[in-house]
Amino acid sequence: MNSPLVPLRAFAAFTIALASLALSAAEVQPQPPASADSDPVFVSMHTSDPLRFERHRYGDATGEELIHSTLVRSAAAQAEFAHLDRKVVVLPEDGAAPAGSKELRLNWNDGAVTAEFYDGVSLKPKYLGVVSRTELGAHPNGQTMIHQVLRAGLRDARAEALIRAKVELNLYLGLQRVARELNKQTAKS
Repeated sequence: MNSPLVPLRAFAAFTIALASLALSAAEVQPQPPASADSDPVFVSMHTSDPLRFERHRYGDATGEELIHSTLVRSAAAQAEFAHLDRKVVVLPEDGAAPAGSKELRLNWNDGAVTAEFYDGVSLKPKYLGVVSRTELGAHPNGQTMIHQVLRAGLRDARAEALIRAKVELNLYLGLQRVARELNKQTAKS
């Protein structure tokens, strides 16, 4: 028996799949909200234990570098989520921010990630706290990140997906705290 509802159901399923694909593509590549007259915020990564960090940053499943590549790939999206109205530039691993520029420094130490902010004026950084002890669900896109980790496949692939998700969360929290500091500076002037 050929029901007239079968084509309608197939069309509805196709429309829903197409809409979810469009939404996921929009989440992956949001446009940076940088304003033309603002200086960029540079992001750098540091560690006090280079050997431990080197073991942590490369994936077991693929052997790819996970941390720096994730910072570069997600910087614009995390700036948008953090409501930071400046361009975010992730420095090369050996690179240094230009003198007098604003810099978010993410420090991997003993399993924790801390954030410091150089405002371009003071010589001493402002300590922004630990950014690695927050659950993925606290991220504005946390549910999507959790689903990506759960769908990653085998144990090693899930471990890599989790490291990438946590790096995105660390960057988001660091940029969110930088945005607060910049708002405080703007309010004072």
